[in-house]
Amino acid sequence: DAKRLLEAGGFARTLAHFVSHVLSQAPKGRRGDWLERLSKFDLSCDSGVHLISTLPGVFPLARAVKSNEIALRLAIDEQTVTLQDEGAQCILAAAAQGCFVQCRLKPSCESWQVWATSASGEDVHLGCLSQSSAKALAASEHFNLKFVDASSFGIAAELLPTSPFTGDDSHLISEMQAEPHQADWYAPLPTVRVVVEGSCSGAWHDSDAVADLIASCEEDYGLLALHRHLHHEVWSLAEERHYVAITGSLSWMDTSWFESFDSSCGRAATDGLSGPAVIVPGCDRPIRQGYVQLASHNETPHVTGVGRLAVHGSPWHSPGRDQLPNHCKLVARLLWDSVRQEPYGWVYVGSHNLTVSAWGTRYSLGNQHEVMWSDNRELGILLVEPKHLEQSGNKFCSRSNLFAATPFPFALPLKPASLEGRRVVDESPSEIEDVADQQMTADACYWAGDWNDWQEGCSWNAWQDWHSSAEWDSYWQEGPDTGAKLESEVDWRLREKNWWWWSPA
Repeated sequence: DAKRLLEAGGFARTLAHFVSHVLSQAPKGRRGDWLERLSKFDLSCDSGVHLISTLPGVFPLARAVKSNEIALRLAIDEQTVTLQDEGAQCILAAAAQGCFVQCRLKPSCESWQVWATSASGEDVHLGCLSQSSAKALAASEHFNLKFVDASSFGIAAELLPTSPFTGDDSHLISEMQAEPHQADWYAPLPTVRVVVEGSCSGAWHDSDAVADLIASCEEDYGLLALHRHLHHEVWSLAEERHYVAITGSLSWMDTSWFESFDSSCGRAATDGLSGPAVIVPGCDRPIRQGYVQLASHNETPHVTGVGRLAVHGSPWHSPGRDQLPNHCKLVARLLWDSVRQEPYGWVYVGSHNLTVSAWGTRYSLGNQHEVMWSDNRELGILLVEPKHLEQSGNKFCSRSNLFAATPFPFALPLKPASLEGRRVVDESPSEIEDVADQQMTADACYWAGDWNDWQEGCSWNAWQDWHSSAEWDSYWQEGPDTGAKLESEVDWRLREKNWWWWSPA
C-alpha cells in the first residue's frame, strides 16, 4: 500500500524517504524493491514515536500542509537551465541565495518546464525538471494526486533557496555565466516546491517512479525535524531534572549553536547553560579538543546542577559499561511533573553524533524564513512523553510511562566531570590512532580510526562507487548470508571481545 509511505509526518514516510535517498545509486532496481517491501508492513506508530533523519544539503523548513496534501521538492535539470537571459540569471541567483521566488510549471512533450516572471514583468523560461522529478509527478498522477493550484497559466510553484548566504548576487551570476553547466557553483540550483492533494489511491505500479515520488516528498531534517516534533509541547524549565547527551564524536560548537539546539527542542534557558550536559568518556582515556572547549563553560552552573560536562557513571543495568569506549548517540531531556508526581520528556537515540554536520545549523534569511545546512546522512528515533494536561473529573487521565522502559547507558543523577589530568588530542585521526594503540582496546582503535574515515566521506563514497563493480552486484545477487564471512562481517554482539558486560567495573 503506497499510501502508508506517503502520509505526511508519518514514521513510514520518513523511513521510506531516507531509504530512497540512501539507495539512489543501487543497481537492478533495488531501491524500488526495498520500498515495495516496506509498503507491505504496518509501520504505524504511537503519536509519541518519530523518526529523525538528516541528509546533506541546504533545506528550508517544510511547508505546513493539510492532511490530504503532499508538498514535493523537485529538481531542475542542470543541462536545461537558461543562462543567456539576464532575467533568468537574476531569478536563479536570487532564489539560490535566500529568496522564495514564485514560479510556474508547464507540461511539455519532453518534461515539465519551469517559468517565472522577471522584475520587468516578462515571462522567463528557467529550465526543465529533471527526469527523476518528472517521473515523480507521473507517479503522483497515477495515485490520483492533483495539483493544488493549477490554471491555464500553469501549475503554481515556488523556487526554494539552496544556500544559507545572502547578499549581492552579481558574483554568482558571473560564475554561472562562466561555468553554466558545472555543479560547483557558489550556490546550487534552487529546487521547486509544488503541492499535490488527493486520497492517494491506486495500485503500486512502477517501483522506480514511486521511489522518485517518495524521495521528492518534502521532509524536515536534523534540527528542523526536532523543532517539528517538540516545539508545540509544554516543557517547563522549572521541572527539568536531566538534560544530557552522550556521543561518539564531538565537534566544535559555540554557544549560539547550543541555543539553536535548545530552541529546536522547545527549551528556553533563561538561567544556566544552553544545550545538554555532555558525558565525558570514562576510564581516563584521551579526549578530543571539543570536550576542552565545553569545559570552559563549567564556571556557569547548569540548570540540572551539572556543568557542561558530566561523569560517565556506571549504569545499574550494565555494570562496567563506562569502562568501554563509547559509540552510542543519545540525547535525553527528563522533566518531573510535580502535580502528577511522574516524569515526562523525550529521548533521542540513533546515529546522530553531537556535531554540527549531523544535526545541522540553522540560518536566518532575514525575510522571516530560515534554512538549515547539514552534511551527514543520519537516522534515529525520537520518543516523546508529553506532559499530560487532560483531566477526567477530579482525577488525571492515566498513561504509560516511557522512562520506565528506557535504560540509559550512564548513571543518573549526573555528576560534574573534571578534565584535570586527562590527555587531550587534536582532531586528526592519525594522532588518535597512535594514542589508541597505546592506551585503548582494539575496538577503541577501530572507532577512532576507520570510523573517522567514514565520517569524512571516504567509505561512503566507496560504497556509492560499488554500484558499477562486480563486488556490489555479487553482494546483492548472493545476499549477505551466502558463503563464509570475514571476522569483520560477523555480528559484533556474537564476538566475545565485544561482551562489555563482562568488563570489570
